[in-house]
Amino acid sequence: TEEMDVKKAFGRCAVVLGIAAGALIAAPIAQAEIESALGVPCTEQGDGVRFCGSSAPRSTTPAWDGTPIDVNVAFPPEPSSGSDGNFPLVMLFHGYGGGKIGLSAMNRWLDRGYATFSMTNRGFRESCGSPAAQAAGGPACADGYVRLIDNRYEVRDAQEFAGRLADEGVGLIDPQRIGAIGGSYGGGMSMALGALKNRKVLPDGSLVA
Repeated sequence: TEEMDVKKAFGRCAVVLGIAAGALIAAPIAQAEIESALGVPCTEQGDGVRFCGSSAPRSTTPAWDGTPIDVNVAFPPEPSSGSDGNFPLVMLFHGYGGGKIGLSAMNRWLDRGYATFSMTNRGFRESCGSPAAQAAGGPACADGYVRLIDNRYEVRDAQEFAGRLADEGVGLIDPQRIGAIGGSYGGGMSMALGALKNRKVLPDGSLVA
């Protein structure tokens, strides 16, 4: 009958409205846009990669003791379907006298779904190693000198930055899938991180979790 047809039509409308309302309610749960990492603003590149860093003059963030460290962080493009984030992280370290790894060298990892992090070790270039960086850092650069892969300083810097990335956002990186790679001096950094595993060294030399 006409009355039954109206009821069926109304029921179908109610289902559609219910689905639409549910979608609106669920939307805020999705991963928010990655606007910054370690306090460094991120910009989306032409290929969709989210890059948080710079090549000039610097993109510094305070280390655990306040020393300004020049960093680059990048994330793969937002997936076309599924949730964003929860990326495995690979840390890329430079050779002696060098500086943080740039976006072009990070792309081989980003293309495979890894988030990437690199820093200029304290005392080199824009991590309190140049006159301009020292002037910009001021008193915060007092402890920003090279200690030759000291577990208490350079290695701890990397550990703390990885920990901060794990804590930022909701599921930005997977804290159980973090690796390190580097050549020469950077290889030494990677070996030190691997040897320490889930421990860090305090300035007095003591080991803590």
